[in-house]
Parts: sequence; C-alpha cells; structure tokens
Amino acid sequence: MVHETRSRVSPAVAWLASLVVATPAIGQDLAWFDAIRTQDFDTLESLFDDEADLSRTVDSLGGRVTPLAIAIVGHREDVALWLLERGAEFAESEQVRVIDAAAQHGMSRVLEVLARQDRARSSNRRFYVMQRSLEVSAAYGHFEVVDLMLRLSKEFDEPIPIEDVESAALIALRDNDDIARRLIDFIGAPFPGGLAAAAYMGSPGLVRELLDRGANPYEEYEALQEARLPVEWAIYRHTMARSPFDQEIARLIVHELWATYRYREDIAQRAASIAQNGREYLSALAIESPERAFIEAARYGYYDIVRDAIQAGMPGIDRRSHVGVLADAVRAALLVNHADVARLLLESGAPPDQGALHAAARGSSPGMVRYLLSLSADPLARFEGRTPEAYWLERVETEGSAADRDVLYELVVGGADVCWLTDQEIVLRLHIGVLRDRAPHCWAYELRGELRELMRNPN
Repeated sequence: MVHETRSRVSPAVAWLASLVVATPAIGQDLAWFDAIRTQDFDTLESLFDDEADLSRTVDSLGGRVTPLAIAIVGHREDVALWLLERGAEFAESEQVRVIDAAAQHGMSRVLEVLARQDRARSSNRRFYVMQRSLEVSAAYGHFEVVDLMLRLSKEFDEPIPIEDVESAALIALRDNDDIARRLIDFIGAPFPGGLAAAAYMGSPGLVRELLDRGANPYEEYEALQEARLPVEWAIYRHTMARSPFDQEIARLIVHELWATYRYREDIAQRAASIAQNGREYLSALAIESPERAFIEAARYGYYDIVRDAIQAGMPGIDRRSHVGVLADAVRAALLVNHADVARLLLESGAPPDQGALHAAARGSSPGMVRYLLSLSADPLARFEGRTPEAYWLERVETEGSAADRDVLYELVVGGADVCWLTDQEIVLRLHIGVLRDRAPHCWAYELRGELRELMRNPN
C-alpha cells in the first residue's frame, strides 16, 4: 500500500518536469527553479551575474512566474530576501498569492520589506500588504507578523482601517487567542461580534476580558443565518461541542455571562442548566493544591487568573517548583490551544522545551510552533518517549484540521526528523507535498527516478 502511494508522481516533480519538456530556455528556467528550491546562493549569484534581470519569468504548469514569487510561494524566506535586496519584484498578477503565502508562513522579514515597498507606491498601485498580511497571519497564528503590521502602521502614520483590524480579530478568535488579545488591545474598545465570537469560539478568560472592556452582553450577533446573544452562542457551542472538553469550556463561558447579567426567562433557564462556575472550582482547588489550580487555570483559559498568580509570585507554590509548574502549565495550555495563556507563561519564564513544542505540535497553531522553535525548542528532543512530529501525527490521526499541513511544515523547516513519516499511509495521503518539498533527503532516489521517467515520457 505504502509503495503504491509513493509511486504516484508528486505535483512538485510534475512541475519540475514540465520545465524540462515545455520550455525552450530550459537551461535557465530549470537553473533558477532548482537554485531557489535548494537555496543554492552560489548558483543564484551566477545567474544574477549572467542576466541581472530579476523581472524575468520562469515557466511552470500555471504559466510564467517571477523568481521572487517562486521563492515566497515556495517558502524560501532567505532566498526571497536575497532577491528583494537585488531589486526583484513580483508581477501584479501574483500579488494575492505571494502576500498570502508570506503571511501564511510567518515570513515577517519579507513582509516588512514588501510593506515598506508598498508604502512608496502611488495609491493606485498599492498592494495593501499590511491589511492582507494581518488577516492571513491571524488565521495561521503568526503573532509576530500581526504585531509587526500594527507597529508599521503606527510608524508609517497610516492606520490600518479599523474594519480590517476587527475582521482580523474575529478570525483570530477562532483558534489564536494570543493574536485576538493583541488586536483587542489595539482596538481598545468593544467591536461588533467580538463578545459573541469569544463566547462561541474563545475561552472564559477572553470573554471576561471583553466584558471588562465594556462589551455589551445583550448585543445580538448574526452568523450561521441566525442572530443570537453572546450567552446563546455559548449555549449553542455547548450543544454543538466537538469534544467533551469543548463542552466544558462552553459551560464555563455560560457561567461568565449568566451569573453576572439578567436574561429572558427561557434563556436564563437554559443557561442555568449547564453553567459551571470555574472560578469557584479553582479557588477551592487552590486551597488543596496551588500547583494543580495554576495548571488547571491555564488549561481552561483563565488568562486573568494565571496572570494575577504570576504577578503575585505564584503564591503557595514552592519557588523551587516554579519552573516545573510553569512547564506543566504551558503544556496544558498548548494542548488545548489557549495560545494567549501559553504566550503569557513563556514570557514569564516557562521553558520552551520540556514538552512545549510537542504540545504545540499536537494542539496549537503553525505560528506557535514557529515561535517555540525561535525560542530554541529542540525539534529532535523526545518528551515522554516521543518526538514533536509523533505528537503531530496523533493530531492528524485523531481529529485532523486545516492547520495540520502548516504545523508539519514548521516542524520540517525547524529541523525535525520526519523521514519515518514516509511510512505512514495517512501522511502520504494528506501531506506528502510538504515532505517532498522540504524533506527531499527522505525521497532523493525516488525523486530522481520520477524525474527521469517524466523526461522520457512527458505525456
């Protein structure tokens, strides 16, 4: 079965072969493509000296594309920066794909260059790099890109339209609470749909944050063809929960809203039947075990409780145990994707190793995995006998999500040993492209064989 799956021609190989069989200037096209893919700067320097024309296009199955587009869409950030330093540009027709690809993979250095170039263009030639990057990076968990775009807008004295910031915040509320918090703080005031989105997709801590900022608990928000109050969105979340844990989170959020505000009798009755007072539970647990209470607060997304405990010096917890408790807490938060709590813990001294990367590979975003790797988390380390990509494989096998491919990408680029994944049928079926593209050492012999075969028989 595995052998049969491997024998199929990958899109990357087909594209490479198309250069060989369909392009008159095959030597130059193939040289550019291969030098970019392999990040061979010596060859790139030679090609630049020969041509000095970085606006040239290279043939591919989808038409002709610029070297800069190949580098960015292929996620070769260092090559893209090399090309940008030498004046390369992408074609206007490539703008959406290029900016999206850079933001999707957290290429903050490239996006900063593109944003600064964009600022210099006349208004009718703008690509609006900041606005587009903000929304895409919010979806993929790249906090650093979001933060960069907000800082650049201030530096340029060119505010990003507030509706774009609010849209990015709503996107982030789905999976990336750290970004949601950054954007909520930037907006500084309640915004339409924010509380409803937090009730339906966020955490008790985010709901409390928005309420403390003055969000209206009686504001109806329409989605899924129905307008509901925030507490009704939390009740609906409880009904539609994808897991017992998500159902628990919904009960905690219902209590945050129901216990403080008055609702119509039928709504109040439904809320009362499912509400659970998480704060009371944690207070009682803290008397018995401050360590467990701290870790549970992180697990359930009570950002304010974790923050206050850290600021107070983690009362009741032996100082000699602080690092271990922080490590347990950050893993607990990452496994259930409370990225705001995880980032707070990491910034407060939680170790980026000791299983944090493993937990992020299992439960968090591509951006969080990239962030941990930037903090020197070891992609080859084992936690409880398993490597980060083994935790990622468990994620794919048990639930699957749109982020799986990009989490794998970050692990591969970060140096994880992924060759053993080529024996996993589900990986070959769903994510073979990432391995072929970024882990060619796992496929070197077969890639050469496929390319030779396609060159002999292009049809």
